Amino acid sequence: MTASSIRARSLAGALALLPFTIGVIPHPAPRAGEPADSHLSKGEYSYTVASAPTLVQVAQPQTLAPTTISPSPSAGARFVRLWEYVGLLVVLGVIVFVHGVLPPLASRGVQTADAAQAARGLGQIAAAFYLLAAAFRLALQAGTIRVAEAAPLRGIAEIVARTSWGQSWLIGAIGALLVIVGFWLRMHKLAAGSPTALTGALAMTLSPALSGHAAAAKWFIPSVTLDALHVASIGAWLGTLAVLVIIGIPAMARVKDRNADAAVSALVNSFHPIALLGAPLAVFAGVGSSALRLGSISVLTSSRYGEVLIIKLVAVLLVVSFGAWNSMRSRRRLGTPHATASLRRTALTEVVLAALVLWVTTDLVATPVPTELHAP
Repeated sequence: MTASSIRARSLAGALALLPFTIGVIPHPAPRAGEPADSHLSKGEYSYTVASAPTLVQVAQPQTLAPTTISPSPSAGARFVRLWEYVGLLVVLGVIVFVHGVLPPLASRGVQTADAAQAARGLGQIAAAFYLLAAAFRLALQAGTIRVAEAAPLRGIAEIVARTSWGQSWLIGAIGALLVIVGFWLRMHKLAAGSPTALTGALAMTLSPALSGHAAAAKWFIPSVTLDALHVASIGAWLGTLAVLVIIGIPAMARVKDRNADAAVSALVNSFHPIALLGAPLAVFAGVGSSALRLGSISVLTSSRYGEVLIIKLVAVLLVVSFGAWNSMRSRRRLGTPHATASLRRTALTEVVLAALVLWVTTDLVATPVPTELHAP
């Protein structure tokens, strides 16, 4: 094909795209003495313009405005995360119960060895539940973030070794293993058990902050510090309360050569200062973390994160209300079987409401943070 034919076809294609057709232009006969192929520059040319063809208008695609609404995590993922939180808080509760609540009773001659052993056994079970839930969560994460052309186990190894989330997950898993080993050593009267368990509990406390919203925040150190303080305070407050209900009160009821109801009263009064410190710290750290993530108060009602946070705050108020009742009314009436039974009911209700708070938290931690959505 020659260059001339290419240009001719290009011109024909261009003319075909015009919204009108060109009529025949009559060429006058050449004048005497002029060559037959001469182009005249003078004279008249007649032409006609045909009617324009009908054009089909194509609707322009509409551009949708960006949205900040994100789907909720699945019920299975939330359930796994719930058990992970429960295991973590019970482990922290056992640590505080054994090292903070029982020693004052032992100094007053109350037998606490059985309660300490039972609490450590509960702590081992809680740490095992944490490990199991963490393993499921790692599998869910591996299914969400797949490594290209990698076998499932290799993909999981890549996540743990090469992502900050995986490394934070590993810190928590190693911490849970240390807790199990530490409690076992202490149950066999080995002194190395306590520092081992404490180290593991610290690692478990830091893991959620290092693998969640705080790790991606602009203010990294304040965010991680507040998150870790929030978890530790809730563990000292509600985790210890759960251990008190499951292990402490039944153990005091079995105390020999001593009034069981008086022993329960001494146990609760030993826990009371810890709860008075843990509850305000948990609220303070939670409010501080929320303030860093929200950016402004208006986001509370204009984002899904804010809406879920409001639900959590309502649930927290219910827990605080029952805690205040137990502190100001139930605790002061202790010393009789009726008062002990009443405390068990209200304390158990407080623990159930705390589980509700954790359930809402499983949704909150998976919801995008407004400050991240609007980041440049």
